[in-house]
Amino acid sequence: MTDKGILDLCFEVFPSDLTSDMIHSVAVLAWLPVHLVEEYFSKQKRKIQDTLANDILREKWKNHKLYGMKKSQLELKCKEMNLQFHSTLAKHELVQLIATENKEPSIPT
Repeated sequence: MTDKGILDLCFEVFPSDLTSDMIHSVAVLAWLPVHLVEEYFSKQKRKIQDTLANDILREKWKNHKLYGMKKSQLELKCKEMNLQFHSTLAKHELVQLIATENKEPSIPT
């Protein structure tokens, strides 16, 4: 098993708040310095928090009338409104951008 595989497995098994003893044990198991294990777990926690925040926003904006449009239609609407956006924006982010620009009330959570 690779270093990353061991870290992935440990992240799945251990609780999110590791004690220093647990971090040292994972470092020994993966043959990595402690600081790399700490960085990995910190990065994974941030990823989960970002994913959760994104999922909450998507669920919030999924009920908006604009969400029924295709992403390409939303991008075209942004261009027509001269809104700055990046092609990597998710559909719910485009809906939020347009609705905010139109000063529409936000969807209750």
